Amino acid sequence: MLRRLFRPSYPKALLIGHITVDELGEARILEVGGPPNYFLTSLAFLKIDPVIWTYVDPEYPNPNTHSNYIEQLKRFLNPEKCHFCDSVDTTTFIISDADKEGKRNFKILAKADNYPDTIPDKINEEWDFILVSPVINEVSFKLLEELKKLTKHLLVDIQGFLRYDESKGEITRRLDSALVEGLEGCSVIKFSQREAEFLCNELSDKEIDEEATQYDMLKILRIIFTEQILIITSGECGAYVLENNSCWHVPAPVNAKFVDETGAGDVFLAALAASYTQGKTLIDSVAIGCAISSLSVSFRGAFWTIEESLCQRLLQEALDGTTKIA
Repeated sequence: MLRRLFRPSYPKALLIGHITVDELGEARILEVGGPPNYFLTSLAFLKIDPVIWTYVDPEYPNPNTHSNYIEQLKRFLNPEKCHFCDSVDTTTFIISDADKEGKRNFKILAKADNYPDTIPDKINEEWDFILVSPVINEVSFKLLEELKKLTKHLLVDIQGFLRYDESKGEITRRLDSALVEGLEGCSVIKFSQREAEFLCNELSDKEIDEEATQYDMLKILRIIFTEQILIITSGECGAYVLENNSCWHVPAPVNAKFVDETGAGDVFLAALAASYTQGKTLIDSVAIGCAISSLSVSFRGAFWTIEESLCQRLLQEALDGTTKIA
């Protein structure tokens, strides 16, 4: 069983990134989102009780509008381990329905305060791993430097380091000159397929075309990210991993039920972090991430129950299909 893969002493984990309110599709369905919430499902299943550090408005979560969320949160997290710091607003997105190519547009309605450059005393201690997944440029590289001092395993989702909010709430991507230096010393950097394409187009003399493979993109990314483990998650194609100069493909196991892909990358990264920091190999950890994230697309929202037997089958499928590219 998956849970038996791990030691009795569970690692200490710190989760950083804005919790959000997401208005989904034409129906404007309200969901509580943001990376920390999606991290929790993976970590709860793997018996890890993490600490969240985030920023929300003082009324959040409002018992009148978020009562279901409060009850769900208590199932996955000790309330004493949730550091909700006061902000003028809670980060709020409008997320369109997916188009024929699976792309969705994001618009930001409100943004919570940025993180300070220093770490609060309550959580200024050593951690087995720290997950940093900003949603829109709320984490500074100065803070990242401080976090590196607290752990040997700092795993980063690059999305919020590339995103900037422009006028009228539009979100754009930008390759900041401080990005490369700021991410030095991180253990793992995760890119979505689109984020990898964007960076490669910025770095390459010619535009990345449809014939370019994920391995081609990882080689380009290796030019600027020289030491980190680099991972591109590519939806139904699975994950591509570059460690040193060795590249692996771990397929996404087939899950017939598809509802919503929101948060799948966060679910993946949390499962990978929990597995890798407890002694599993990198490739086994990526396969566990692929298995649990494959389950996550069967549900809408951040909180759902993992069926262990199904997850075990999906894990075996991911491991069986894993291939070394280079």
